[in-house]
Amino acid sequence: YENSLNNVVYYENTFDGATSITVELTYQTESTSYDWVYLYQDASTIYNNQKYGGQTQTTETITIPSNYLKIVFKTDSSVNQYYGFKAVITPNY
Repeated sequence: YENSLNNVVYYENTFDGATSITVELTYQTESTSYDWVYLYQDASTIYNNQKYGGQTQTTETITIPSNYLKIVFKTDSSVNQYYGFKAVITPNY
């Protein structure tokens, strides 16, 4: 992934009629101190105030009780090479 991404929005959508959204998130970053992914449950609220990141590639399944999802990625000027992230998004109706 690129260096010095200051809270770049990678995805944003409202799923009309959905009761929740399930995100299968795979990530690997330098650490949650430097590079991480945020999932937003509305335009300004981070879901569970959780930073997703770390040097071990990890996959988590997260269900957000909202019909809105925004994925934001923040990186510093790290020169390390890590996977970044992948999100599979499923709205639940």
